[in-house]
Amino acid sequence: MQETAAHEADARQNEPGWVPWSAGSATGIGSMPGTDPERACAVVMDELPDFPFLPELPDRGVGADMVGRTAALLLDLPVETTPRGWKFAARPGRDQRHADSFLAYDLDAAQLAADGYAGAYKISVCGPLTLAARIALLNDPRKRMSSIGDHCTSNL
Repeated sequence: MQETAAHEADARQNEPGWVPWSAGSATGIGSMPGTDPERACAVVMDELPDFPFLPELPDRGVGADMVGRTAALLLDLPVETTPRGWKFAARPGRDQRHADSFLAYDLDAAQLAADGYAGAYKISVCGPLTLAARIALLNDPRKRMSSIGDHCTSNL
């Protein structure tokens, strides 16, 4: 019986307009108030069980915002913060480690909250335009878009 249901679900994925959530499902965009990822993920699972998302908790500090989360996913493009905002760095430093740590802890909290859940789960990240607007390059800002765009299309 389970094999038949799984086969039917796989066949529906090839239909035009198919999405992995039910009609009328709601989800969130990412940021939530607070500093406790376990509580935030539990709230998301309780309130949005059809299409949960990984909440961002920027109140925790540097690296917990949307730019920090996205930076934690970028391979070979370390970042750091300055008084003017985020910038690309020569090598991973404290701010990069914070972003990586926050993302890992958030994913652990989501896994605990979603125990037994099977379905779509949304994780929001910045796109190349947002990253280009929020992260500065040390040398030539004109290279910003091509560098970020190339990296995002090949690694995300």
